[in-house]
Parts: sequence; structure tokens; C-alpha cells
Amino acid sequence: MIPTARALADAGCPVLVATAAAEHATLAAAGLQPADLGPTHPATMTRLPEVMPEITAAPRSRQRAIAFSFLFARVYAHAVAGGLLALARTWRADVILASLESLAGPLVAAQLRLPLVVNGFGTGLPGDVCDATVREVAPLWEAAGLPPSPLAGIFDGLFVDPCPPSLRPPSVPSSPRVQPIRPALFDGDGALPALPKRRPLVYVTFGTNARFATPDRLQRVAAAVAAAGAGAVITGAEPGDLGPLPDGVVAHRFVPQSALLPHCHAVICHGGASTLLGALASGLPLLLMPLGADHFANAAAAVRRGVATEVEDDADALAAGVARLLADRAQREAAAAVAGEIAAMPSAAAAAGGILRWLGC
Repeated sequence: MIPTARALADAGCPVLVATAAAEHATLAAAGLQPADLGPTHPATMTRLPEVMPEITAAPRSRQRAIAFSFLFARVYAHAVAGGLLALARTWRADVILASLESLAGPLVAAQLRLPLVVNGFGTGLPGDVCDATVREVAPLWEAAGLPPSPLAGIFDGLFVDPCPPSLRPPSVPSSPRVQPIRPALFDGDGALPALPKRRPLVYVTFGTNARFATPDRLQRVAAAVAAAGAGAVITGAEPGDLGPLPDGVVAHRFVPQSALLPHCHAVICHGGASTLLGALASGLPLLLMPLGADHFANAAAAVRRGVATEVEDDADALAAGVARLLADRAQREAAAAVAGEIAAMPSAAAAAGGILRWLGC
């Protein structure tokens, strides 16, 4: 949400970002004023074991709804709703700008009768996730003397949508008031390290979550890429944890994705929203290995659009998938078409102008 908030600040709007103190240095570096509110994301995640048995027992199609509604509604929204209301009153906010998972935002906007702008993320929330979320935040709305809003209030105001229309899953509800915005990577600063000389070059990442970016998984992917004669840059794990890597494959804990992608031919990842949309903005086809969270929905959307192939975490499947990734012209053409679609979407500055017009400013 930082590009949206920064664009509104550049347009002359005072912006106060309420989040955990651990994020304040990042916000200050972006020129945004922070206010301390709520637990950190890692602290929230420590509660996940409470529902892991339910998640594990559920079919894959239900797991995201259980995890999302628990973490972001039952845990986070309940933890911050009172503090956010007090902060908005004290600061005399005119508008509530909430990220998609900040589910106390719609409630506070309704309590203070303020306009609501929700900044979307990735391919959006499917209807079943919204329904599960409504059940978890309903007690907060009822305690405030308000009827629980449909879809947890996410679409009560203006929805800022970074998802290219052709990629949007049919299961994701649509808002009656939408401001499109070009998906923008906010990956900080950092120099691009020396890249392998072997081409084509593949970007490999499973994020920074240690449950996903495991050394054995990254080693299998590295072997498949090298066997196909390609080079690779791996990020998200400590290089020393991976052991010896094949020739033409290098690993770094972090590389600015926005700087690396223009040098790449394709991407292998778990289907996280930022990597997916970043790759497609650069016109790169993907090999996807979804592992949790929103990965499965994102992967299904990308496969349906023809820009990706989904594979299991298996050496033979990886070998076949990498071969297709490097040779499938139809996927590359589809990814280029989505890149054109993304390029035509409004920039953050243009979207901020649309937000202000909707507000009547």
C-alpha cells in the first residue's frame, strides 16, 4: 500500500500510517508518517498453530478461508479495532485508507461515518474467504452497534484494484466502485549483484518464509534449471544453507526484484502476489509451485490466463516444467499480453488523482 499512500501524500494529503513499530523505519524512509498500532505480522503468525489442526483437516479449497479469517479478522482486527478508532478520532482523519487485510479499517470508517478506500492486493479475496471473514469480524460490528457489513466492509467504499482484469478469478467478488492501479513493487534499495553469464536466466524465489523457502526445495529447483542449460538467481534463503550449487546458479538472501526481473527470461516461484504480478509486469512466464496462503488461487488464475504452468514439488515434474517454461512460446506471448495490460493501468499518481476525485477533492 506504500505506493498509494505515497502518491496521496505527493498530491498534498497528510497521511498517517497506523502499524506496528517494527515497520516505522520503512515508512519513514518512504516519507510517510507512522503511528504505532497493533502487533507485528510475525507476532500475529504465532497464533496460527491454534487453527493448524483445522487447516490440516480441511480440503485445500477451504484452507485459505480458515487461515485468513483467523489471522486477519479474529486475531489482528480484534487487536487493533479500538486503537484505530481512537487514533482516527484524535488525528481527525477525513478518510480511512485500509489495506485488503486490515479489516478494522471498514469498521472504523463506518463508526466515524468517514469515506473508505480499500487498497487491494494480488488477485483479491474469493467469496468464501470474504464470508469466513465476515463471521469473524461480526462481533466487532455488533459491539459497535452496527449491523455487520456484507463482505466485511471491504467494498463499502472505493476499491483500489491492482489486479489486471484478465487475471481476476471469477470467484472474487467485484466492487461497484473501482479505481484500477498499476501493481508496483516496493522492494527498497539495493545494488544488483553480478549475474550469472549463463542464459536464459531464471529468477527463483519462494519468498522469505522459512516454511516455503527450504534449502532442499531450492536445491531441487536449482538442479532442474541447470539440467535445462539455463542460469538462475535464487533469493529468499541464506546462501550458506543451500550448499554447493550447479554452475550458472547463484543465491542471495535478497535482491531487489524490480532491478532483477528485466534481466530474466522466466520466473519460478510459489505464486505469491508480488512475485506473480512483478513477473507479469515484465512479461515473464512462470512456473508455479503453490504452497499455501493465496498461492493456490493465484496459480489457478495464472494457469487459466495461460501465463504459467503449475507443478508439484517433485524432481521429474520440475524437469518437465522447466523445459516447458523455457520453450513454450504461447505462454510467453500471453505473459507479454498481460504486461501490456498492466502498463495500460493507471500509475499510483494517476490512481491517487482518481481517489481524490471520488472523494470530491
